[in-house]
Amino acid sequence: MSKEQKEPVAARHARGAYFTPEPVAAFMAQWALDGQAASVLEPSCGDAQFLEAVHRELGERQGGVQLLGYELHEPTVAQARERLAAQGINARIEQANFF
Repeated sequence: MSKEQKEPVAARHARGAYFTPEPVAAFMAQWALDGQAASVLEPSCGDAQFLEAVHRELGERQGGVQLLGYELHEPTVAQARERLAAQGINARIEQANFF
């Protein structure tokens, strides 16, 4: 469990943060990658659970696929970058409003 997920639930929800459970992220990754993807965009990536699931789902096909995530909350951006880097996952996480 990430540091962000350990933050009190009421505090996360007060800022609009709802983290995707791993089984849901895995299902979404399988569904989203049912074809050939050149890039995957997560407009509100949180702690990067979905991008991690996409990486896992791509397996050996990941060579040319760019992973990109946006997140508003600076500490969560740092967590996402740290989480992915620790696993050797090459993804770009931007602190910005996707819209």
